[in-house]
Amino acid sequence: MFMETDIKILAHDINNQMMVIKMVVNELIKELFSPNASKKSAVQLSRKLEASISKVTTICKEAMEGEEVSEVHLGECIQKALTYCENYPVETEFIKQRDPVKEISASSFERLLINLFKNSIEASADKIMVELRENFLLVKDNGGGLSPEQLLAFKGGDFSSTKDLGHGLGLKSLYDFCQRVNWTAEISNFDYLHERKKKGLKIQISF
Repeated sequence: MFMETDIKILAHDINNQMMVIKMVVNELIKELFSPNASKKSAVQLSRKLEASISKVTTICKEAMEGEEVSEVHLGECIQKALTYCENYPVETEFIKQRDPVKEISASSFERLLINLFKNSIEASADKIMVELRENFLLVKDNGGGLSPEQLLAFKGGDFSSTKDLGHGLGLKSLYDFCQRVNWTAEISNFDYLHERKKKGLKIQISF
């Protein structure tokens, strides 16, 4: 049975993809009616639109039938999730030291990452860095970080104090995902890439 928070996270995931679909549709319309319309660009946008619609279908299917678990290359999932950031004025960097394979739901992992990226964007971050190693994944941004009280609340499983900043459901989905797959997550603030005037949030997911 769905709990209220599960329904909110489901709606949140669908809304993320619907926002992407809306932006892609607007881009596609502009391209089609442009005097310098490019068939190649239109095809690329159409494929992007198809991929986003497919993700919504997968989200709904898994909500009804349960997650589809398989051996997944984490690096591939990260690269797919990072395409979400292409719709926003944010610089991304992906450092892949290793590409571990884990038995998880690829779509759930991608949605988790998208939620984290969305958190960063909503916190006014303009830089997001992702680093993948053999036993852990780092996600860093320069969006200002969280207060000590909010960091403490996350450790205690309380996400209500972070929702005003847009972090609530994203961190809740992180917590729930790690619980399901027996991973761990640690969150801390730091100076983003030695930019002392720009604080950021660092999330380490260990597996």
